[in-house]
Amino acid sequence: MWLDGGWAEFCAVPADQIFKLPENITLKQAALVEPLSCVAHGWDCILPIPIGSNILILGAGIIGNLWASVLHLQGHRRVIVSEPQEGRRKLLQKLGTELTSFNYIIFNIVINEKGPDRGVPGR
Repeated sequence: MWLDGGWAEFCAVPADQIFKLPENITLKQAALVEPLSCVAHGWDCILPIPIGSNILILGAGIIGNLWASVLHLQGHRRVIVSEPQEGRRKLLQKLGTELTSFNYIIFNIVINEKGPDRGVPGR
């Protein structure tokens, strides 16, 4: 978006960056396209992940939850998520993700979903 920004009611976007959603996609599903594309890009960057690897995901925000789901769908069952917020931990447990102490596990892969250490400076 070059002119009006993502929070504008209307904005000008180059036509080659517009994709029509199929009729059978709900708006809730469509809202996951961008975060899931971030996970897909990360997946492409770290392939291959051998089944049986010990995988640690740091954080259970939307990206961490999508990582846990994608890894589970790909057959990974040794995925542990570190998450301090109880509500997020409960959601992960409903999804079947392991939440245990990992003091003695050596992880083959660690996925940090918290983002960069930069932010907008305060006034």
